[in-house]
Amino acid sequence: ARIGTDAAADGDLACWVCGQNHAAIVMASSSWVCFECRIAVRRPTQHTGEVPCAACGAMCVSLGYKTPIPSKQDLRAWRELQQAETEKKQRQAAAAQRARVRQRHALEQEISRLEAMPKNAGRASAIRTLRRRLGDV
Repeated sequence: ARIGTDAAADGDLACWVCGQNHAAIVMASSSWVCFECRIAVRRPTQHTGEVPCAACGAMCVSLGYKTPIPSKQDLRAWRELQQAETEKKQRQAAAAQRARVRQRHALEQEISRLEAMPKNAGRASAIRTLRRRLGDV
């Protein structure tokens, strides 16, 4: 269902979790799970805060809206789900690291290219900007 922009602008519709108006956003629910208690809860996909487990208070892990949740009694399926989620997070971290290395390399190459050019004010400014961006990566 879509939230109407007019109603949200008037403050009539607010997210039941965070209280914010999510105007013109498709409201779907994501699954958040506690692997210790094998409990799943649903929150709107726009929810950006942490979700504590109702049973133990530990922070739940977001699995998205497509991942099927095993029954509480199926320990093997829960272990497999936790392992798959751990591997997914490791792949995402490795991909992010590769992207940072590529970005850093591209910045270093552009700095080298500019340094090889004749000196002028625009070149010096561009090099300073690129070095600042390089420090941020």
